[in-house]
Amino acid sequence: MLVALYHGTTQIIMDKFDLKTLLRHIQDYKLTTVAVVPAMALMMADSPLLDDYDLSSLRIIACGAAPLGTAIVNRILKRLPDVILRQGYGMTEVSVASHMATLDTPEGSVGKLMPGTKMKVVAENGRLCGPYESGEMWISGPQVMKGYWKRPEQTKETYDSDGFMRTGDIVYYDKDGFVFICDRQKELIKVNGKQVSPSEIEAVLHTLPGITDCCVIGLPDEKYGEVPVAYVVSKTVTEEQISAFVAERLASYKRLRGGVKFVDQIPRTPTGKLLRRQLKDQHMKAMKPRYQSQL
Repeated sequence: MLVALYHGTTQIIMDKFDLKTLLRHIQDYKLTTVAVVPAMALMMADSPLLDDYDLSSLRIIACGAAPLGTAIVNRILKRLPDVILRQGYGMTEVSVASHMATLDTPEGSVGKLMPGTKMKVVAENGRLCGPYESGEMWISGPQVMKGYWKRPEQTKETYDSDGFMRTGDIVYYDKDGFVFICDRQKELIKVNGKQVSPSEIEAVLHTLPGITDCCVIGLPDEKYGEVPVAYVVSKTVTEEQISAFVAERLASYKRLRGGVKFVDQIPRTPTGKLLRRQLKDQHMKAMKPRYQSQL
């Protein structure tokens, strides 16, 4: 919004998201750029409504709030081949943004560090990661907050002695410094001591025709510690097909050993973030009566 105001360009602000209204605005006002979250991007990728409107003015789709996997990016670009899709990265603690994508940013990357911002990627054992090694991202810069209001202990846990702040996000960067978001650290699934990224499995699922939306969570398991479970929105694909599809494309410890659950809708926040905790709580609540009946 600020960039548009600075350049004196026209802005259309919707009070709530409606795909049909958005498409009509693009057509009527000849919009060149739209900002969306992943849930909105998914709707754009799959809706037949796109064929009913003139979207030739649209040049850029900017997406934020949550990682947008390469599979979803490809689905959008297949529908809108002349559009450039770019992601950014930020959080409240860094005054909105710390990374920004440019025109040469690879698909799936959130771009490079903004001017004046520093970053390090730290492995679970505290070692600094090199290119293509996944670890937690720590950030330092003039836009990073000084601490949490009246929470000295939380502030102490969040910062290191050099002033870098823990983000809680697992990332890696390539040889050119472009950053790729993998997952939230607290959402990683530990299968036999090995870390499994739910987003990685979701990215594979999004390439299977017939799956409209999905979410992967980890659930307790006596043998493996935790196992991945996929919640899927689909009317045409079976559980066997989904499990086999994942098994053919990922390492054996990343298989959907917890099974597949079909739902009508995947719960998300208003900004499009997956509500994994809600699905996990629903599952545990459903299992509780079954457990009590066995006592």
